Amino acid sequence: MNCQAILSRFQALRFRKGQKVFNHSFLKLPVDVLFPPHLSFEGEIIAENLVRVEGKVKGTVKSPVVVIAGGARTIAEVEAECLYVEGNFQGIARVHFFYLDATGSVEGEIKAETIYVDKGARMKGKITAGKKEGV
Repeated sequence: MNCQAILSRFQALRFRKGQKVFNHSFLKLPVDVLFPPHLSFEGEIIAENLVRVEGKVKGTVKSPVVVIAGGARTIAEVEAECLYVEGNFQGIARVHFFYLDATGSVEGEIKAETIYVDKGARMKGKITAGKKEGV
């Protein structure tokens, strides 16, 4: 699935009474890899659709869409079109679209064209936003 197809599924910000409301429909994409709660994994993950982490992951993740669910802990280097964080993420993310839910926390370096952070979310580290050079 290419970048535009993925973005068309989830990058719809709607305005309702002056508030931005995020369209979570992309969460219905087919899940290639699921790490359920109480599972710990260390290594490299490469997937063609969505990777959903509900447990603990440490390593490298390459996938069009990566979801770090509430209660999950991820220490990783992530390359994705979209990184959606409800849980805890530590590391480096190079993504097209980054979404940090109000329940999520991030520590590390985020490089993204588009960043959306819910009120109440926690971030610590370096953020680089905007189009990549040469694109």
